[in-house]
Amino acid sequence: MTTITTWNKRLKKVYREVKEIEPLLTAAIKKYESMYSHGVKKIMQANLKEIMAGVPKEEAVKFLGPKLLEVFEWDNVLPVEKYSKFNALIWAKRIQRELDQ
Repeated sequence: MTTITTWNKRLKKVYREVKEIEPLLTAAIKKYESMYSHGVKKIMQANLKEIMAGVPKEEAVKFLGPKLLEVFEWDNVLPVEKYSKFNALIWAKRIQRELDQ
């Protein structure tokens, strides 16, 4: 029969082991979150490029509103004449590969 003392020792051992790896896990989670948010932004930017292809900047700003100016780098979005709708899918696959590593 297992006593409370034995369980307490086991729990303390597990707690020490978790405390040792906690900084590594925290760093890995932060890196994953950063990569994920960067990837989501790239995919959104690719979709925005496809939608706004050929639209002058002034007209796009009027159409979309100034809030998007704060989120996206407009110099990378608007001067595009043509843009494939598959680029967002390519970004998604690229980011997924990075996350898998």
